[in-house]
Amino acid sequence: MVKPDELAAAGITEVVVAATDVRGRLVGRRLAAKRFAAAPDEPVTLCAVTLDWDIAQGMTEASPLGGLATGLPDLYLRPDLATLRRYPGVPHRAVCLADMCDREGTPLPFAPRSVLRQATQALAAQELAVAVASELEFYLFHGNASENRAKAFRELRPLHRARSDFNIAAQSYGDPYLGLLMEAAADSEIPTIAAQLETGFGQMEITLEHTGPLEMADRHMLFKLAVKEMARRHDLTATFMAQPMGDDIGSSCHLHCSLWRDGKALMPAQEDPRALSPAGLAFLGGLISHLDETALLYAPNANSYKRHRRGGVTTGVNAWGYDNRTATFRIVGCGDSLRIEHRYPGADANPYLAISALILSGLDGMRRSCDAGLPVTGNCSARTDLPRSPDCLGTAVSLFAESAFAREALGTEVADFYARHGRQEWDAFLSAVTDWERTRAFELI
Repeated sequence: MVKPDELAAAGITEVVVAATDVRGRLVGRRLAAKRFAAAPDEPVTLCAVTLDWDIAQGMTEASPLGGLATGLPDLYLRPDLATLRRYPGVPHRAVCLADMCDREGTPLPFAPRSVLRQATQALAAQELAVAVASELEFYLFHGNASENRAKAFRELRPLHRARSDFNIAAQSYGDPYLGLLMEAAADSEIPTIAAQLETGFGQMEITLEHTGPLEMADRHMLFKLAVKEMARRHDLTATFMAQPMGDDIGSSCHLHCSLWRDGKALMPAQEDPRALSPAGLAFLGGLISHLDETALLYAPNANSYKRHRRGGVTTGVNAWGYDNRTATFRIVGCGDSLRIEHRYPGADANPYLAISALILSGLDGMRRSCDAGLPVTGNCSARTDLPRSPDCLGTAVSLFAESAFAREALGTEVADFYARHGRQEWDAFLSAVTDWERTRAFELI
């Protein structure tokens, strides 16, 4: 990490102060490094409209702060100096993540980072800790984003055109991009464990090292920034859409989590280090019982749910199993490394919200001694007796909006805020007329 008074000596001339918006994007401003170093604690103003933009920066009216009826006042980004580090891939730039606050300096309760802070406070109240790691997938295509957008993202050319999952010889398809990406992440103190080409044409996967929930979400956001920054420098386009291609696999954001108290792992059973303890089973039971009503926080876009319709290992079967990738919840590891792999979130998930949903659901499972049921074996997606998670954004929004658990865990104001955003996204999707519809039926109906 970098300290404000070390910026000049480190050759840093500008600092980006940014926070994550509702849609999972970093928004903020660039400051001259001298200006930042002179008053590092001073909030940075940002129009509150950022809380009401949809993914395409279309205006919505979901926020009590940012809607047109308020006159579009400022909100305030309060820098979290513990996050100040080098900006990935740009030697002269640093980045500092921030909390969204109101004029009085009170954190906005519906800002994603505030939601996760609330969830970690709930953990601390139970003298518990959760370690989390992101396993993030994305696609790369030749040509920069402006060029590909001008062609309406048609005739995309993936970085590689061979199925290359775990194929060592094929990893050269990712050079030099992948190596430089890993270096940029390391320089920005975003530790990674592994990188590889994935099954999809042009698809990659990076596993980040586990840490605490807030730090994990911060690293996740900065790593996505690194992916896009390095893609731009190599004349590539990166996408974190959950299902960017209709004829290929989706991109996930598997979240690995383990439960701790006083430095002791609570997930493994005393009699079998590869089996879940009663605490681990109850935590898992909470994840299972609340998956449907919190799906919106793991899968926020209409496109998110198409990933679960592709079959194979991403069908959203709400079940668990030991080392079984066809279940939404896969148990892996042994002893202190025993953990739950939550396979439902897509690459488009907002990490602050997804990790919050994971923590709050698991805590409620422990409070209620929730029954996780029996582990499943074999191909879950081929079975008809197992429950499926919501298959579209509309269903997920309705379940979330009607959820007593969401209101209790998040607070009514926050739950209503995200329900409105989800509903507006679904309405926008239903109102769109797609190329598929015209091609299928234009002159035939």
